[in-house]
Amino acid sequence: MRTLTASLAALMLLAVGFAADTARAQNLPSCPGAYSNQWNNCVGTHMYANGDKFVGAFRNDKVSGLGTLYAANGTVLKEGQWENNVLIRSVGVAPDSAKSQDRRIRQLEQEDRDRREADAREERRRRSCVAMNGIWQFGRCQR
Repeated sequence: MRTLTASLAALMLLAVGFAADTARAQNLPSCPGAYSNQWNNCVGTHMYANGDKFVGAFRNDKVSGLGTLYAANGTVLKEGQWENNVLIRSVGVAPDSAKSQDRRIRQLEQEDRDRREADAREERRRRSCVAMNGIWQFGRCQR
């Protein structure tokens, strides 16, 4: 457990150091506070709901400039020059690794779509149950 904690602490220090280096390289200030849709012309770290994080530049509320996208386990997913949330020039990731990471990103995106569809189906079932004067309980309609 200590090793894991130490590894995570080292990873965070590396990310903070990268953000500071990126800020100096791009002549941008550090972004203030937690991520918001108002980050503009600054460098910061944004944590995604799935545990992935982006460390780099933000312009006009979007990932733009130098930056790195990390998987939740710390693996580099994509690194390079970004523009309007799209990686336009990749650096630092081997082609085979980039292909497998792209597959993983597509898989995560599909899982997210599937989860949203399942939630929407359950919501339709719940509404139908309530419309028929039933009680939605434990994922089922009770009459």
